Amino acid sequence: MKNFLLFLGLISIFSCEKEFAQIKDVVNEKKINTVVLTIDSTTKYKSDYDWFSVASNREYNMSTEFFFADSLGKMENLTSIIKENHTVKYEVDSVLGFKINILDKTSNGQPLGLLTNFKTSKANMGNLKITIFNTQSCTNVFEYTFPTIVATP
Repeated sequence: MKNFLLFLGLISIFSCEKEFAQIKDVVNEKKINTVVLTIDSTTKYKSDYDWFSVASNREYNMSTEFFFADSLGKMENLTSIIKENHTVKYEVDSVLGFKINILDKTSNGQPLGLLTNFKTSKANMGNLKITIFNTQSCTNVFEYTFPTIVATP
C-alpha cells in the first residue's frame, strides 16, 4: 500500500512539472518581437525596419504598440498586457536634441508611456531606445533601439 501511495505522489509531482513546462512554453512563444511607432496617427515605423525618421523643427504625437509576429507574419497585439504593471520608458540620444513627454497614465496614476509627444530641433542622427519596465519586479522586461534620423524638411 505504501508503494502505491508513493507511486501516486510521484505521478502527481511529475504531471505538475509537465503542466508547468507546457504553460511556460506557451508564454515564451508570445514574446514581443515587433514594436510599432505611429506618428501623428498616419506614419508607422515597425522595428523590423532599420530606422525611424522625423523632420527637424516639428512637434509630433506618437503612440507605441507591441506585437508578437509569428513565422507566417500574423501579428498579435500585446499592448494591453503592457498596461498591467508596466511602464514604457524612452531614452533619446542627446545629439538628437529632443525629449519624449509621456501623456498617458496607469490606473494608479504613474506614467504609462504608450501615448507621447516630442518636438524636434536640429537635424542629426542617433538612437531612440524603448524599454518596458515591470513596476512590480522593478526590472526591464523588453528593450529595443531604433536608429533615428532627424532630417531637414
